[in-house]
Amino acid sequence: MFIIDLHYLVPIAAVEKHIKALRSFLEKYYEKKLFISSGPKNSRTGSVILTTAESLEVAENIIK
Repeated sequence: MFIIDLHYLVPIAAVEKHIKALRSFLEKYYEKKLFISSGPKNSRTGSVILTTAESLEVAENIIK
């Protein structure tokens, strides 16, 4: 199990343009039972994903 801690490199307004694609990405891995939970940070500077990936290599491949 891994925690993926994402930090946005652009302003939140630029991130919000990609919310639909993000939701599709998340749904794909929830359906595969690889994501347990996910959500934005309260500071809106990133998000966190809890994954059941079997290895660090698998987790890294998911976020690429």
